Amino acid sequence: RDGKLFVGKLTAEEERVALKPEPKPGNLGSDAVGLAMTDFTEDMALQRKLPKETRGALISGVTRNSLADRSGVQRGNVVLKVDGTAVTSALSFEKALRAADADAGAVLHVLRANGDVEFVLLKLK
Repeated sequence: RDGKLFVGKLTAEEERVALKPEPKPGNLGSDAVGLAMTDFTEDMALQRKLPKETRGALISGVTRNSLADRSGVQRGNVVLKVDGTAVTSALSFEKALRAADADAGAVLHVLRANGDVEFVLLKLK
């Protein structure tokens, strides 16, 4: 506290609360949640009148009634981040999605086709 060492004792209850369990990776890929992904390229960014440095993973398909469909993501959306981790390609999206917490789901930072940026909770169960 304020750069000073603090020594104290914890009760069993306080210790249990202090040691939160690690998130369990869902290990679900884009296919399992109903997404088809491709790299979002510089040319695609320029077509949408976005800065050419804009990178992410383009949602090229969403399976009807899938977890992704029920979460509200749409074909043409660009995923910029997964749980705060920057997405620069379809492969980086896949890695971040597989590392997402199975119980909490994955929070996607999504660029919509109309230019709006939104957060979408992609359920993994």
